[in-house]
Amino acid sequence: MSIFASRTPRGQWFRIILACLAAVIITNYIDHHFLFQSDKYLCKQTVAGEFVVNDNLKSESKAAATIGKEKEAENEGAWDSGSSNPDASPKALSVDIDPIEQIESLISDPRHQEKVMGWMNKFYQSKVSPVPSYRPPPSPKPVPPVVVAVPKIVYDCSNREWSSDHMVWDRSIGFLPNATECRIKNAMEGISHNIDKYFMADKTSYWNELNNNVTKTAALKKEWMDYMDNLGSFESYQRKGFFKGDLRGVVYTAHAGSFKRCLKSIRFLRALNCSLPIEVFYLTGELTDDHINTMEEESNVRVRDLTDPSNPFPSAQRNEKMKRNFQVKSASILNSNFTEILYLDSDNLPMMDPSFLFEIEAYKLTGAIMWPDFWKTYFHNPIWNVMGVPCRDEWEVEAGQLVIDKKRNWKAMNLAHYMQSHYEIYFKLLNGDKDTFRFGFLALNQTFFMVPHFLGSAGLYLEDRMCGNTMLQMHPIDGSPLFAHMNLVKDLESDGMVEARPREFVFKRYTHPNPWDPNLQPEFYATHVGSKDVPCVDLKTAPQVKASIQQGWFVHWAPSAFFDLYDQIKT
Repeated sequence: MSIFASRTPRGQWFRIILACLAAVIITNYIDHHFLFQSDKYLCKQTVAGEFVVNDNLKSESKAAATIGKEKEAENEGAWDSGSSNPDASPKALSVDIDPIEQIESLISDPRHQEKVMGWMNKFYQSKVSPVPSYRPPPSPKPVPPVVVAVPKIVYDCSNREWSSDHMVWDRSIGFLPNATECRIKNAMEGISHNIDKYFMADKTSYWNELNNNVTKTAALKKEWMDYMDNLGSFESYQRKGFFKGDLRGVVYTAHAGSFKRCLKSIRFLRALNCSLPIEVFYLTGELTDDHINTMEEESNVRVRDLTDPSNPFPSAQRNEKMKRNFQVKSASILNSNFTEILYLDSDNLPMMDPSFLFEIEAYKLTGAIMWPDFWKTYFHNPIWNVMGVPCRDEWEVEAGQLVIDKKRNWKAMNLAHYMQSHYEIYFKLLNGDKDTFRFGFLALNQTFFMVPHFLGSAGLYLEDRMCGNTMLQMHPIDGSPLFAHMNLVKDLESDGMVEARPREFVFKRYTHPNPWDPNLQPEFYATHVGSKDVPCVDLKTAPQVKASIQQGWFVHWAPSAFFDLYDQIKT
């Protein structure tokens, strides 16, 4: 007779032992399978550690049973995998089979007995000794000393999320913290050795005064915002009869001193088969009748007076106290009959027909193409606060050439015009008109396309050093030279000191793959020629990237037609 069927004391003891063993296994099974799978089974553990019946899930027991069937093969593999770890527990047990039957089948299989006993021992020990074994704490890290310092800029170079303790005016809220100091690690470093120190030389006292006068800064911002609030739309001006001419055209500004340069540039365009109509703007008294007649003899050229009261934005007379009246540039663009405009400075010579610029994808997307300058806007400059723009480590705009869709960027162009009209303030913050365009777009969160190829420099070697007098602005796509903006040639040729002959020019350009790298360090300096100091530009880099500068004869790099035209076209 089987010992399990015997009613002797010995048989009863075996049945008791078996029952105890089954109870322990069932308890462990419930703890590890039901209780901790609370989303699928009938019990769950509360925050306090108590176990309660999950009434809402009782109806899901059949679904849980189905899940158990689907995983039965996987569970069997887990047990039969031959693992040497006695503490390993099954991944899951089927819930549609009586747990007692499962446990008896496990115990009766010799392959599983060792694992089951190891699991039980671990469970029993955890119940008896709930306090985890002691582990010594790690050695404490040294605590750095507390340093009291002025508030620092907080920056994150990876995601460009910044904050600082500077205060910025917000029209609806008032003053609030924002990042108006340079907000990335290399911003202060990069900007510091890419600033135009000559421009800054006599401006720092005014900047300090404005930076320390929160009320004045807020007032300046409110003034330009009020101006924008009252601005009429582009369409409202069209209804008044303005901007009814050709859709696209070229705009220049000129005066008596720049007449010959402007005429040469116009003839360059026509020699390069550019058929776009041209408007030349001037202030009353700056061009003679002979100048006007000579220009209008060129094909499809019209000369217009900016002070004409019939203009949509008539300009004031020339300010004789100013060496250069930069403020006429935005007025020329806004008063032009053209809607889409290529603006060129009078000393800017194209090297190929620039008409294609209206057709590239970047222009179609933004309606605005700008080219970089050699300098960056210093983080201490109050312009960031006045315009409400977070400080950016980027090159300024060189506005010797601009491509603008006036209709799409009407507000940005008018904000630039506002800054140029209030030159007594904004030209102390910005070096002329060039960066009013960039800040007009930035302040209104308007998108523009900055040509990604950094400009080069062409010029002469004077006193064994490169004296760049011509800014070489690049093709937006392939990076070849597109415009030769001869902005410093007039200083070089003044008083007949040196004649600029581009065939004799050398050039320098950066070949570094990242044109925004702060290691690119162009330098503005003056050299003594004859009885006068001549302004020059030289391209330099930090020591670690010296190899990124290419230099050679300009005639070997630029299109040969440019030099032929320069020699042939006379004014």
